[in-house]
Amino acid sequence: MPAVRTLASLPSRTARKPLATACGMDVSVATAGPTAQKKGSKAVQWAPITLPSRSKSLKGLVDKTTTSSSTTKPKEKDTDANDVKIGPAHPENTFVIPKDTAVTDYQKKVYALLLQIPPGKISTYAHLSAALSSSPRAVGNALRRNPYAPDVPCHRVIATTGYIGGFKGDWNDAPSGINIELKMELLKDEGVTFDKNGFIEEKGRIWKEFDV
Repeated sequence: MPAVRTLASLPSRTARKPLATACGMDVSVATAGPTAQKKGSKAVQWAPITLPSRSKSLKGLVDKTTTSSSTTKPKEKDTDANDVKIGPAHPENTFVIPKDTAVTDYQKKVYALLLQIPPGKISTYAHLSAALSSSPRAVGNALRRNPYAPDVPCHRVIATTGYIGGFKGDWNDAPSGINIELKMELLKDEGVTFDKNGFIEEKGRIWKEFDV
């Protein structure tokens, strides 16, 4: 009858080191002790295994996110006509724009420039828009909505080509209509005249010395 092997007769193994199970810690496996060998067989030994630490990866991710957000430049403030400082009106233009008016800040800037144009002089939409770093169309819209005409002299603004341009929302191919005739009469009273096609006769009257 063959011999019966009991637990006591099995080869003994060295005690294992406890495994670290916490997230992010290195995990090592102990090497097993020598085992009984048969003739011609080789002993098998287990090498320690070290798993990569998750905490390092997380730390790198946090550092990368922090660096990326810290290097983001704040958006610079946009500059426009609202930042332009307007100088005083011409002495002959005595009208003062009311502080409690319903017009926009941009309109106030445009009207303040109009008050700088002396009687007997004219300017252009392009010259006003250049002074305000704006656009001729925006200037034209502000003039069309001018509630203080002719005290705020929007009639002293003509087209860049020298054409009389519009007045109170009117713009015609040739001087016609009540508003255009009124504009021509106002300018004629100040010594500014136009030919039969609506173009200024004395280009030396164009004024662009705005104080901003």
